[in-house]
Amino acid sequence: MPKLSPLDPMIMKAGWLFIFLLCFPLILSGINNPDSLKTELIFMEDDTNKVWTYHELARYHVMSNLDSSNYYLEKAEELAKRINYPKGIAYSYTRLATNYMAQGKRELEKAYFLKAKSIAENGKVPALEGSIFSQLGKIHYENLSTDSAMYYFFLAEEKNIKNGYADKNWTVYNNMGALFESMGEKEKAEKYLKKAYTITKENGDRKDFGMSLFFLMIFYQKQESLEEYSNYLEEYLEFTGKGTMKLEPDKFHSSIFFEPTDNNENKIKKLNRVSAEHKRLGNLRSYLSTSIILSNLYAENGELDRAAEILNEGYETATQVDIKDYELKMAEYLSKFYSKNNDYQNAFKYLQIAEEIEDKLQSVEVKENLQELEVKYETEKKEAEILKNQLALEKASIEKKSLIALVIAAIVLAIILLYFLYFKQKTNRVLSQKNNTIQKALEEKEILLKEIHHRVKNNLQVVSSLLNLQSRTLESESARAAIRDGQNRVKSMALIHQNLYRTDHLTSMDVKDYVSKLSDSLFQSYNVEPDRIKLNNEVDSMQMDVDLLVPLGLILNELLSNALKHAFPEGKEGQVQVKVKKQENGFMMEVSDNGIGINEEKFFQTSDSFGLRMIKAFCEKLKAKMEVSNQNGTHIQLYIPEKAA
Repeated sequence: MPKLSPLDPMIMKAGWLFIFLLCFPLILSGINNPDSLKTELIFMEDDTNKVWTYHELARYHVMSNLDSSNYYLEKAEELAKRINYPKGIAYSYTRLATNYMAQGKRELEKAYFLKAKSIAENGKVPALEGSIFSQLGKIHYENLSTDSAMYYFFLAEEKNIKNGYADKNWTVYNNMGALFESMGEKEKAEKYLKKAYTITKENGDRKDFGMSLFFLMIFYQKQESLEEYSNYLEEYLEFTGKGTMKLEPDKFHSSIFFEPTDNNENKIKKLNRVSAEHKRLGNLRSYLSTSIILSNLYAENGELDRAAEILNEGYETATQVDIKDYELKMAEYLSKFYSKNNDYQNAFKYLQIAEEIEDKLQSVEVKENLQELEVKYETEKKEAEILKNQLALEKASIEKKSLIALVIAAIVLAIILLYFLYFKQKTNRVLSQKNNTIQKALEEKEILLKEIHHRVKNNLQVVSSLLNLQSRTLESESARAAIRDGQNRVKSMALIHQNLYRTDHLTSMDVKDYVSKLSDSLFQSYNVEPDRIKLNNEVDSMQMDVDLLVPLGLILNELLSNALKHAFPEGKEGQVQVKVKKQENGFMMEVSDNGIGINEEKFFQTSDSFGLRMIKAFCEKLKAKMEVSNQNGTHIQLYIPEKAA
């Protein structure tokens, strides 16, 4: 059985690195808050949607706690089995297998892929069939079972084509390329790696294309096909220089590998040959990336002049052909090189050049390096001046021996005083800079929070307007009433965000002001005549956090809406009262009216009402106690404990 190439595990590692760098931010941005997902589960009636909500929770925990991720996948599997949902079962198995692979539990990984295979083979989940066979082939490939690996790879290719997912075969082709390379069949390896490259380039998926391009580039480097390697490296460097993923030049991402027996001389000889080929072909990004690594090797070999010469040539080349990103990189590497070799003047010079190239502010690291070099440069100048003064004083002391002791004492005291003054000024300057930075960051965060509240308010108003437009197309009065209730709930939340971006309080709002605005809005929504139903608000003025005010606002919206709709039928007059009072261990909210009243038992039996279900859910979240009574009308009190507030 042929042995795997020693570079193959590194190739696979690079592929997973690409997925992580390009996908992790997208994964997190596409997942809802876990608390929000758990709340959705409470109200969700469709069991298939619950299965995928469990999957969303599993994805949220996959980077932080794989045991928690496994727990939610097992819940999804259990529910999918109970409702006989093959797709949900199969996806639960494959994702559990992937988690077990990450945990190093390879036997469990294989077992769960085989479970998924038994479902996919029945044609119930065609989208997964090829992927499962490809994963099984990869497992056999890693276990050096080349015949079994080849069988599963070809089967995966066939299934993907048959099921209409031929574009998914790029992963299969990359694996087949690595397999044939390990078997010494270079032409077949090249064929399949190029097929993966072509598919992903046509599809335009960034992470897929980056991985396939990397595999092909590293293949040619290992075969010492320098022209093809140089061309694909140039394409790779242009690709990684765009978008959110930017890689620093290093041996790994430039596909430069040396034999364990290579000494520095051999490494330099090989890299000079590669660099010359890059330059001959006009692949300047590849040439510049290699120059940085070559310079480091010369520096390690003690040939500092040659190391500096290579970096300067690279900088001049990047400047002449206007490759801005590498012009910046070469300037930064020159600055680091000179700094490491204690030439702070040149280091400072190239950092200033780098700063001029940047269209935007430099990173914090570059700024800190610049400040450090400025201090070192100024210190050298001051030390030179002090030395000059000391020499002058020593000359004077020879001429006036009687004043030697006094002059020396004066010099020592002056140096100490200057040192403490300099240290104090430096400390004050650093503190001032940090305070300014912190203040600026706080101001930016306040502006951002206000903008967020403004946009949330605008989005909620759009939702309210859409509901209003929808209600005009409905003939059913009950449907229009339900739409209006939804509008009022949206408005109750929009009022909060509207107030937050207009005030200096970005996370809290005055309860008295909010209750007044909310009740006025509801009276207008239900076209209540002020002379027929009067409103009496007794609300303490106090700031309340948004996380608490939103559920309370929704509860108050429901209770006030019920009073306005049901307490005063047939034009009956009356009064509605709202109280919110601070108490010793929390606070109390009360909504009462002097209308027709309500049956207490009947109130709690209407559990099918969405409004009452919502009130109960929020009361449970806030650990609030609700009391309903009929005292010359409906009387509802909520007691919210301090820990909820």
